Amino acid sequence: MQGTGNRLVAVDGLRGVAAICVALMHAHISILPVLRGYLAVDFFFILSGYVIARSYEPRFAAGLGVGEYAWARIERLYPLLLIGSVTGVAAWLAGYSEFVPAGPADLVRALIGQFAMIPFLSTASSLAFDAALWSISFELLANIAHASIYPRLSTRRLPLLIAASFLLLAFMAHRYGSLNIGWNRASALGGLGRVMFGFFAGVLLWRTEAWWAPRTPRLPFALICLVLIAVVNAPLAGKGQGLWGTLYDLGIVALAMPMLVMLGVRANGAGRFALGLGGLSFPVYAIHVPLVDAMRLAGWSNEVRIAGVAAVAAVAWLIGRHVDEPLNAWRRASRKRSAARRTAAALRQTAG
Repeated sequence: MQGTGNRLVAVDGLRGVAAICVALMHAHISILPVLRGYLAVDFFFILSGYVIARSYEPRFAAGLGVGEYAWARIERLYPLLLIGSVTGVAAWLAGYSEFVPAGPADLVRALIGQFAMIPFLSTASSLAFDAALWSISFELLANIAHASIYPRLSTRRLPLLIAASFLLLAFMAHRYGSLNIGWNRASALGGLGRVMFGFFAGVLLWRTEAWWAPRTPRLPFALICLVLIAVVNAPLAGKGQGLWGTLYDLGIVALAMPMLVMLGVRANGAGRFALGLGGLSFPVYAIHVPLVDAMRLAGWSNEVRIAGVAAVAAVAWLIGRHVDEPLNAWRRASRKRSAARRTAAALRQTAG
């Protein structure tokens, strides 16, 4: 496993590859269609469950409360969500957005929903100004559920929750013909199934790592990236609609995506390039939808839109480097100072 401190470099790099796949799917570039790019979102959910459990379950066991944890997650995510939301509002004001509010009240609801990360408040299919962020709002629900039920969520019970979530997922996938669901009001229940299955499958991966890690081969990071790209580019007709598309999506999410996370944890050869991909992953996801929508609505050609996606990735890398990373460093330092103050206060109280 390639790591820097407590960071999984290869896993972060795979997250970056997945984010770029999603951006290309939303750009609707005919020569780079990425028809199943939505499956990268399920990869995010599984990866998030693994990383969150790895980072926070020891803290839950040590007494970290739900409220403190929820604030830590919001504090971590919201700055980039805010940047993405502001970008979406700016694109809408410039006339490059598909959202047409039904009236002033609908516009107000859309703004509240976007900045409070509450989907489906307005007539928009999800979040009116940056639709991709629906998955972040669902993931936050899974985060809170995880923290809330952690004391009762034994490793024996965890597979039951995963199985129930998968049944919901399979039902909704069969109903809609693919797993490209959750982003609108009609299929919101499918989004819940996606995040609950993926996130808690990731939690199970963390809890069982001592068993599977020695049995998982160490493959080159580049090879794992190519496999991830391949599975979200399956050449099935009709954008995955129909029985075979449904079965493919369910098989990839249930089997291939967890295996890719496992391979990522054990990967070899993840270096500076993987670090760079990891640094742009969340910023790309946060800002890309309003920007690629604007390119499409402005009538940019396929070739120009490819260059545009590359520019979005470059901007995202800058945001990651100069906004997200400094904020993370500040938060870590702040938590250390707070912990030191609490320790000193406890020692004084004991001495007194």
